[in-house]
Amino acid sequence: MKFEICLYWVCKSKQVEHLYLISGILVFFAGTLLIGKPRKQRHDGWLIAWLSVILLHLVGFYVEQRQPFHFLLELSSAAVLLQGVLLWFYTKALTERDFNLSFRQSWHFLPFLLHLALVLPSVWQGSLAPLSDTLRGGLTLLKLISVGGYMCLILVQLRKLKQNEQEYFSYPVHLQLNWLKVVAICILAIVLLGGVSQFLFHTGQLSWLTEREDLVVNGVAAVLVIGITYFGFRQTLIFTNHPEPRPSFEKGSQDSGAPVVENPESLLQGKYQKSGLQAEASEAYWRQLQAHMQAQKPFLNPELTLAQLAAEMGVSPNQLSQVINEQARQNFADFVNGYRVQEVKERLTRGDHERFTLLALALEAGFNSKASFNRAFKKFTGQTPSEYGKTPLEPAGK
Repeated sequence: MKFEICLYWVCKSKQVEHLYLISGILVFFAGTLLIGKPRKQRHDGWLIAWLSVILLHLVGFYVEQRQPFHFLLELSSAAVLLQGVLLWFYTKALTERDFNLSFRQSWHFLPFLLHLALVLPSVWQGSLAPLSDTLRGGLTLLKLISVGGYMCLILVQLRKLKQNEQEYFSYPVHLQLNWLKVVAICILAIVLLGGVSQFLFHTGQLSWLTEREDLVVNGVAAVLVIGITYFGFRQTLIFTNHPEPRPSFEKGSQDSGAPVVENPESLLQGKYQKSGLQAEASEAYWRQLQAHMQAQKPFLNPELTLAQLAAEMGVSPNQLSQVINEQARQNFADFVNGYRVQEVKERLTRGDHERFTLLALALEAGFNSKASFNRAFKKFTGQTPSEYGKTPLEPAGK
């Protein structure tokens, strides 16, 4: 009972207007930063569009507090059907190298366009659309299913990226996309809250919110927007031009997961049975790759990707991946980290650990975090870096 009284006071309080205003300012500021970002990449446009829809919702929430029957509410309501679509396409553009929006994918926008067609005549006249309660209830259910479904697709896509990242990246790229995972989970929470509040309202459990049953959801959404925006500001991937985490997911691709795979011949034959790369060419590329790694040391780049290394060698990413899998019996991440570990070991042998910390040596060798360094070092040496540093070191060159 105390909770209902508190919730009632918050929902009826004018303070909720300030909540919407603060949320809107933060979203507007984030969008402005993205628009002003130099050398914008194609996924940035999808994120800007999504933030614009968020801003439209917040403006609608704010206006609703002052004018409950303002026509802008109809546009905001229809735009809910764009929420999941835009964030889904942003995720696809960010994580898939070959993603391009085609005419066949235009059906994703069809629910929004149909909703807009229903309300546009009334919006043009500056009033709410005369839709029946049954139709509005159906549209509400459609929105909950749409947004919730796309958020689930985003979470599946991020999980797919994590499972395949060792074939394409030399660093744990999924950690850079944790913010997107948080966003999807938060929106799913809002969808769940919206579904529960609608159920309670229509069953008479929220009779004290007869006129404003959506206010609870709007308030929670505004709070989550503040949290999401703050969390997003901490992600350099959003506002700077980092290498894009965009592998090309191939059917049947598998992550080897360890320095050497078990029964590699059967695995590789199945994976590359349709490849046009002959054994002689593969061996030639392998010798070229080893020479390049020794001479140019591209592994010192902490954000080295398969695509970058392939471009340096003048081969396709798929060919380079095949060469590494076949010749080294390793995935890309293990192959690169092996060189990084060797670089650290050589510097330890030279006595550099007496002047620098182990973490400093790891970062200079291309690792981007202490955790990834410790995991890789243990994987290749069987010892932790500190344990290895306590063992007698052989002179360099032996």
